[in-house]
Amino acid sequence: MYQTLTVSITIWLKIYLIIYYLALFFINISYDFKKNNLFYKTFVLLYNPHIKKLKDMIMENMDLILLDKIHQHFKNFDEEFLKMKPCRIDAQTVIDKLKNNEKVLIVDIRTEGETSLIGYSIPESINIPLHTLFEEANIKKLLEYKEYLIVVSCHTGVRTVVATAFLHLLGIDNAKSLEGGIAQFADSVKP
Repeated sequence: MYQTLTVSITIWLKIYLIIYYLALFFINISYDFKKNNLFYKTFVLLYNPHIKKLKDMIMENMDLILLDKIHQHFKNFDEEFLKMKPCRIDAQTVIDKLKNNEKVLIVDIRTEGETSLIGYSIPESINIPLHTLFEEANIKKLLEYKEYLIVVSCHTGVRTVVATAFLHLLGIDNAKSLEGGIAQFADSVKP
């Protein structure tokens, strides 16, 4: 029995080490044991049968090339970078650009139900709901506006942060997230 237990522990330890080193290799994790106890997290994932099944299912269906591309894009989105608000634009700046007849396209990513209540009356505005934004036809449409500042808008600016980050990932670097969304825009245009 002792021998069987030893062999079983040895096999699990080898499996753990293989998974651990594969994770480090594929996900390119730099970890500090004190700050981010990866060993403990991996141990919990490895030995919790419910979480392990979910993890195995995710790993079987994961596109590792896409994962690496996303990781490479977002790895520099640390606190200092985000303080600069690199993908954001405030409503007053957009209004000023529109008044100066600069090329601005507002892309409203709210649902059709939301836009039926209140929307933009600016000629250079289009509605592409978030759930359809990343369809090929819509991305091609946005690529036609290379000379424009593309301002991505939703109700309060939360959805646009994510959408804009992924638009940048696709190479649409002229996209900016409207801070505060249409709510802030409406407040800014009040007389």
